[in-house]
Amino acid sequence: MIKDTPALVSVVIVTRDRLVLLQRAVQSILSQVYTQLEIIIVDNTSVNSPDFQAVDTGGIPIQVIRTPSFLTASASRNFGVSQARGEWICFLDDDDYYLPNKIQALVDAFNADASVEMAYGNTQMLGPDQIDLGVCNGPPEILQLMYYRYIHLNAVMIKRSVLQRIAFDETMTTYEDADLMFRIVKDCRCVHVDQVLAVWNRDNRPDQLTTKNWARAEKNWLMLCQKFSTSIQAHQKTAQMYYKKMSVLSFYNWHPLQGIYYGLCYAFFGWLKPSSSKINIQ
Repeated sequence: MIKDTPALVSVVIVTRDRLVLLQRAVQSILSQVYTQLEIIIVDNTSVNSPDFQAVDTGGIPIQVIRTPSFLTASASRNFGVSQARGEWICFLDDDDYYLPNKIQALVDAFNADASVEMAYGNTQMLGPDQIDLGVCNGPPEILQLMYYRYIHLNAVMIKRSVLQRIAFDETMTTYEDADLMFRIVKDCRCVHVDQVLAVWNRDNRPDQLTTKNWARAEKNWLMLCQKFSTSIQAHQKTAQMYYKKMSVLSFYNWHPLQGIYYGLCYAFFGWLKPSSSKINIQ
């Protein structure tokens, strides 16, 4: 059933000292076909806080909120959600951007089915020099999602009531987006809109927030594995993939005994038939 009054959609952007990229991200929101929007910019202690007062927003309000101290990505996004007024909430990384129909396509999915709690589309991945790295379009089923991954935050729209119940885990400093998607897909009614709706720049710039911090990656990947051990071990190839990455990260961080243990777990699942019993992630 189509609503008579368009619902407000809040878009949360976390930024820090990337004004030029942020301007592109904001412009992609202002260029949306759907215009019942508000933009919440969480300025995570930039040297020079962004200012959009002189920008013609076409009536779309832009709220810039500066954090009193540096926050993790999880805490910054949760803070942005707490300031949002919209019935539905979207996220956008400040170095990425939306395609013009992104929000309209997901609003249509919500309006078509009142039971939907998250709608998401596909994300175009671009590498250095705009090289096409393919499209990610994670499936709306937890076991498939955990193996194939990736529902990117740029391509989702989530009911605010869901994010009040299932927030970003602030103990995680990376993979927090995958963690949130796993929990929402596992517990909520989700629908996939098979259109490319956003662009994810994977161009390895020095200022990208995702860096090769192996210690952080090891710690947080283990947290992810522990949280979803039952689901991971329900599928042989998924278990192998997660154990293999855990083993590699352990060796990168000079934890050879852990690396050997997880390597043995990887081998163990390789020997089993898909229906074989599970072992615990420690």
